[in-house]
Amino acid sequence: MTARKQQSGFTIIEVVLVLAIAALIFLMVFIALPALQRTQRDQARKSDVSTVAAAASDFTTNHNAEPPKDDGDLDNYVEKMSEYTTISIQGDIGGTTETGPSNDTVVEVWAEATCNDNGTAAVPGSPKQTAVLGLLESGDVYCKSV
Repeated sequence: MTARKQQSGFTIIEVVLVLAIAALIFLMVFIALPALQRTQRDQARKSDVSTVAAAASDFTTNHNAEPPKDDGDLDNYVEKMSEYTTISIQGDIGGTTETGPSNDTVVEVWAEATCNDNGTAAVPGSPKQTAVLGLLESGDVYCKSV
């Protein structure tokens, strides 16, 4: 009698099943990665708005409660901002409500304004108040009062 040699290895079904599971894991990672990156960019923009708000506060303190009036006023007070962000001084808000910049690389500074209750727009405030607005990648507006 001849003895049959028993073969060991993976069946084609086992190989396909492992490849399908690996493909699902990669798919989940590639779906989640852009959302994580978007969140990081939004956090950087919020940080830029906070940096400009701190600069506006320092400027106001050093200039006898006079809010910044042009884009160069805050240059000496701003540090560690994203290289893509520019500051745009908008002046007095008047009696309107401002919903933020249309460009996500711009931080707007509004004099005589404060943020609304949910922090998404600038509304008229006292002469000593300043609102700083930035547009997030998600399309939401981030507002910080000074």
